Order: sequence, then C-alpha cells, then structure tokens
Amino acid sequence: MTIGNKSFLSGEAWQNHDTWPFKIKFYGFTNNNGDFEGEIYWLNLNAVNKISGKLSNRKLYFKEIEYIKKGNAFLNCEYNLSLLQKNNVITGEYSGGGGGGVEISIYKEKSVNDSDKLVSKSQKQNKNNILEFKDRYDSFFKAIESKATLAGKAWEQNQETWPFIIKFYGFTNEDGDFEGEIHWLSLFSVNKISGNLSDKKLYFKEIKIIKLGNAILNSEYNLPLIQNNSVISGKYSEGGNGGSGGVEISLIK
Repeated sequence: MTIGNKSFLSGEAWQNHDTWPFKIKFYGFTNNNGDFEGEIYWLNLNAVNKISGKLSNRKLYFKEIEYIKKGNAFLNCEYNLSLLQKNNVITGEYSGGGGGGVEISIYKEKSVNDSDKLVSKSQKQNKNNILEFKDRYDSFFKAIESKATLAGKAWEQNQETWPFIIKFYGFTNEDGDFEGEIHWLSLFSVNKISGNLSDKKLYFKEIKIIKLGNAILNSEYNLPLIQNNSVISGKYSEGGNGGSGGVEISLIK
C-alpha cells in the first residue's frame, strides 16, 4: 500500500443497488505499528470525513471518526478489506449505516474533479512502490500459507557458510505470525522456528530442537523485504553467544 507516501486511492462502497464512489487521502503512518490517518472523500455524497486505521500484513482497516465537510455520509462506519487482491482491487465489508461491501483499487487512480486534481506525478511513481510491496510480500505470504519449502544460507564474517532449507507450517493468526522448521544441511540439525511476516521484513527465531546437531538454538533472523534477483538478505544474531552474520533466502521454491 502507499500509505507512507501520503497518496490517494480510489474505491467505492455499495449496499444493494446503491453505490457510493470515494477517494482516500492518506496523511501517513502515525507510528511503527501500521496505524495511520487520512481523509475519505465521498464523491456523490458531498462529504469529507477524517479516518483512522491500521494496515497489517493481511488487511486494511479504517474508521470514519470526524467530520471535515459534513454532507450525507455517515460517521463511525468501519471498513475491513483483505489484502488479497484480484484484478488490482482489494475488497471487503463495512459496518454502519446498514453495512455493505467496499472495494479499493491499489493501482488505478482517478481525479475527484477538474478543480481538485488528485492524480500527480508522485502518485504515478507510487504505483512502482505498490508493485514492489506486492512482489515481496505476496511471495512470502503465499510460501508460508501454502506451507512451502525455501532454500537459503547463513554466513559469518569469516565467510564460513551454512546452507539451509525452511519448511513453513503456515500462519498461526491474522497478524502474520507463523511457525516452521529450519534444516541445517551441513550442521545435521533441525530446529523449530517461530516468526512474523510484516510488510517490511521477515523475522524468525529458532526456538526448539527437533534434531540435535551442531546448530545453535535461539538465533534470530531479520530480513528486509528488499528483493534482488529473487533473493532477500539480512542479518542474524546468535542467542547468548554474541555471534552474528549474514543470511539470505531465495524466493524461488
């Protein structure tokens, strides 16, 4: 999503045969937990309301909390949209005012009117940010959800390298937490892992020995979702031993 870029997205809400198009203007994030604020412009209701919401790695939530320009739109309506897109659109439901459906386009942008043009060069550049986010996030979301196996390697500063494969068990909740196991191919070890997938990084920790070998338990891994040639890379720290090094995981199954 382009919330951090104070961008605009188009959408519409509906109930039975009535449809209400809108435009959302994001102010940006208010903290590091995905909370944000913005405005929703109801194009045929002559209304503008302030919104407050949260972007998680599985859904977009927001609520209309304050009148900016009072018109015919209800206040306090709440919106929940899954980040699983179809044809560049995310969909969900809203409650309040009788409830109904809602969808937001994450690529196509429309202007509100000729006197208030919301599409700009910076917004067009934001499309690239959305594509990058979707490429990185979707690859790992699908891998974890489908309980896939991915390959990677870790290394110390002295260039000693340890290849591994990660087998994902799947997500444990809607906040991106997951479990799985890491197989250290040259250390003859298998450890259970617990982690989290956010829109910015993949994190996991070795929490339990499945097959005792030469791998160290309690090591933690942080990999930003910055992709280069289908590989993401980051750092690891060894639990209690003070050691650290690099790590990379291939997005190709």
